[in-house]
Amino acid sequence: MDSLPLNKRLNVSKKIIFDDFPFSAKVAFYYLVQDLKKKNYIYDNQALLLEIKRIERYTASEDQKEESLSELIKKLDWISSLNLIERIYEKLLSSVGDSFNEYYIPLEDVREYYSNEINQILKEENLGFAFNNGRFVRKFRSQTAKSIRNSNKVLDDPRLESSKKHFNKALDFYNKYPTADTENSVKEAICALEACVESLFSISASNNFDKAINKLQGNESGKIPAPILESMKKFYSYRGSSIGVAHASTEGNRVSIHEAELALSLSATYITYLYDISQNNSDIPF
Repeated sequence: MDSLPLNKRLNVSKKIIFDDFPFSAKVAFYYLVQDLKKKNYIYDNQALLLEIKRIERYTASEDQKEESLSELIKKLDWISSLNLIERIYEKLLSSVGDSFNEYYIPLEDVREYYSNEINQILKEENLGFAFNNGRFVRKFRSQTAKSIRNSNKVLDDPRLESSKKHFNKALDFYNKYPTADTENSVKEAICALEACVESLFSISASNNFDKAINKLQGNESGKIPAPILESMKKFYSYRGSSIGVAHASTEGNRVSIHEAELALSLSATYITYLYDISQNNSDIPF
């Protein structure tokens, strides 16, 4: 069961943290590691210590100090802390027993347990990340996440392979840490929409997007009502009017993490919508 932490259930306001892994989170992580060791989900303590020292780039002289696990974790900066959590998932977790014994826990179950516990720490500390399949990704608001999930089903259509590549690039740029590449995320999200129009309706949208989608305007089935069509044009124009998105301009509209998330949400929603109406009219006469 994915239960909310106490601060969420009581609606206690707390600032979302995108650029730190605070001491309290390190304490919680230390006790999680102890739990993993006790369960034999991590059986090689020496490998764990070596991995921490590798991440922190300890020298031979520093290695002589024989610092404890808690001291080593405490000294990690926040990026190194996230790196360690990913590396433990990738390298250090282990199955318990073997499939011939009655007591056997496969690696996939161990990783699921570890991921759930890490996500619980992230929720309790109100960190702006989620831990998904061994990688940290930035959290979305629930509506954005829903829009992306819906579009992912659509983007599995082989016709939308190009659009899917652009959209996945947009997500990768958004999830880049320590700092999201918001400009490239917006650019790729809008490219995904452009590619979607070209693939579904067999019209060239890259040279003149407005002219291309004007061909889709109408109230009949398979066409786009004028207000929705105009909103798509406005969204597309954000690419050319924003700082550092399509051009190297130092003037224009801002592109913060909030605008980047909105661009992902809008692109996902428009792609799903276009796919749905294209099913109603697969042969549009121009």
